Amino acid sequence: MECEAEGKKPDVLHRSREQRYFFDRIFNKYCNTQQVYDKTAANMIDSVIKGFNACVFAYGTTGSGKTHTMTGNENEPGIMYLIIEDMFTKIIADSEKSYEIRVSYVEIYNEVIRDLLVPNSKDTYLDLRDDHVRGVVLSGVTEFSVSEPKEVMDLLVTGNKRRTTESTKANLTSSRSHAICQI
Repeated sequence: MECEAEGKKPDVLHRSREQRYFFDRIFNKYCNTQQVYDKTAANMIDSVIKGFNACVFAYGTTGSGKTHTMTGNENEPGIMYLIIEDMFTKIIADSEKSYEIRVSYVEIYNEVIRDLLVPNSKDTYLDLRDDHVRGVVLSGVTEFSVSEPKEVMDLLVTGNKRRTTESTKANLTSSRSHAICQI
């Protein structure tokens, strides 16, 4: 699916529940991860450095390229790597402040939240809780303090090995395309 007119927000009808979803951007299979990053997540870095939370949400059908868009490979780094690279570049350039960077990596699959940085987390589910100081938090999520991009990437590699993956016929026949939604 492509959005022909700039500024027009396409809507997608979800067949089972008759709901409409609106997307800020839809990318076709010819977009590379740098282009997707530049149009979506790049503008969040300054806000994150100022202390705001941010989330990149990849949405698409099985085999549409979500994992590739987020993680990439050695020849074409994914959005996660590009975010980390930009964030550390800006933090290193800011000599007036000190920063503490903590990493958590979770998966939401079939409406269940799992901590991907905990071994054997398939049987351990996280709950959303309302904390009177911090607001909504993931109760019991693991956080690792990091000081350089390589530490973050190592944690992401570890978490990626623990992700839920299921093979379907769609995985065998679909061509690669990118789909990401910025909310």
